[in-house]
Amino acid sequence: MAETLLTYTTMVQNEVDDTSSSAKVVIQNNIKEIYQEILRLVGQHLIGTETETLTLTVGTRAYTPSDFIEIYSVHHRDGTDDWKELIEMDKEEYLSRDVNAENGTPTKYFINGLKIELDRPSDKAGSLRVEEMVVPSIVNGASVIPSRFNNVVKLGACYRFFAYEKGAESENYYQWYQVALRDMMLELSTRNPQVQPTLYDSRRDINNDELK
Repeated sequence: MAETLLTYTTMVQNEVDDTSSSAKVVIQNNIKEIYQEILRLVGQHLIGTETETLTLTVGTRAYTPSDFIEIYSVHHRDGTDDWKELIEMDKEEYLSRDVNAENGTPTKYFINGLKIELDRPSDKAGSLRVEEMVVPSIVNGASVIPSRFNNVVKLGACYRFFAYEKGAESENYYQWYQVALRDMMLELSTRNPQVQPTLYDSRRDINNDELK
């Protein structure tokens, strides 16, 4: 059964031996923070990605997708054409080479804060297809972290609790949390190994199995 904020709270209260109402507020805030921290590190193994489609406007270069942890790919298409993958570049490349680019067909993008910026504004109406890992909801209902990793959440929340209380136990719990988190990351990364791309298929249209 998936854990909830309430069940995590009970675990931490028992561990720190403090069931007072004031401690409960601190504990629950710590659980929420450590939950988000863990998912930022292992979310790709537990949450997966979502696909978001943004409307491409003529003359507009910057677009804001949903609040995300990571962008995995951006594709572009005009009208009903096949999706074409855009190449990720860095902001410095844009500023040094593409800052004066006129409207045309976008071929690259970079992440600028919470926005996706294209190397050039599109000269045609169309769409952007964004593959992303969105920021997960704060844990209140069912947790997406499997129960076998409860100790990671508990130890992380405990170290934050003792740090807040300026307790000497904080350092020990931090070390235990780091070890448990490392083991969690290792297990999940082994379950979902990185797939190496084939040498001949560096870029493929989403809707077409023929190489371009």
